[in-house]
Amino acid sequence: MDKSVIFAVAGSGKTSRLVANLDEERRFLIVTYTASNHDNLRGKIIQRFGYFPANIVLYTYFKFLHGFCYRPFLRSKKNTRGVLFKPLPPTFPRYALTDDRRYMSSSRRLYANRLAKFIEQSKLVDAVVTRIEKYFDVFFVDEVQDFAGHDFNFLMAISVANLQVKFVGDFFQHTFDTSRDGNVNASLHDDYATYQARFKAAKLDVDTDSLKKSRRCSKSVCDFITEKIGIAIEAYDDRESSVRYEDDPETVLTIYEDSGTVKLFYNLIP
Repeated sequence: MDKSVIFAVAGSGKTSRLVANLDEERRFLIVTYTASNHDNLRGKIIQRFGYFPANIVLYTYFKFLHGFCYRPFLRSKKNTRGVLFKPLPPTFPRYALTDDRRYMSSSRRLYANRLAKFIEQSKLVDAVVTRIEKYFDVFFVDEVQDFAGHDFNFLMAISVANLQVKFVGDFFQHTFDTSRDGNVNASLHDDYATYQARFKAAKLDVDTDSLKKSRRCSKSVCDFITEKIGIAIEAYDDRESSVRYEDDPETVLTIYEDSGTVKLFYNLIP
């Protein structure tokens, strides 16, 4: 089965690429991280077909993790009461506990950042893979760059499913983490080459060419990003624009607040 991850650049149309690969025959499972991208995907799917086809299932990640992967196997047995997204306090014992208290609060709400690990510890990964294979023919994941912690390990584990698998994301637009838990994958996004190697180790083909041209950024902006920041990005056309340094606080604030100006933010963390 075809299994691949496409690393896109900003404005290259990664979400549109996924939607273009949909049809009304195969059974599609699409997972994305943020609610806003879920709504964006849903809108584009409806725009393409004129309605939302019954053969396509679209989840935000934690709805997929809890509703599809956890609930059918453990909800009744563990008598849990949903997912707790509040960060655990620093004093919380991360590894000392060996029972369910490691994965849920005293009110039996599951810790979001440990839910994937709980499924793994319960030896249910194979059952989840079988369930995916039963109901779907194609598995798409958008915003793959935002998967971290135990969730990244879980995603790699279920990618062995016997169906077409395609992940899409932009390493350099890593903004959020699905979850963090101590040092689990803490350095995942530190190095691009090492990050790619994690997908290769999971037997996914790595594609860095299909979506390397940005429709959003002009050639001037792409050249600046490549030369000054070191992120390889190409422009879709030869459109030129001005690139200047702006340090006037009022002007910067005006640009920041102008929703009509497309902006890319570069965050350098020491």
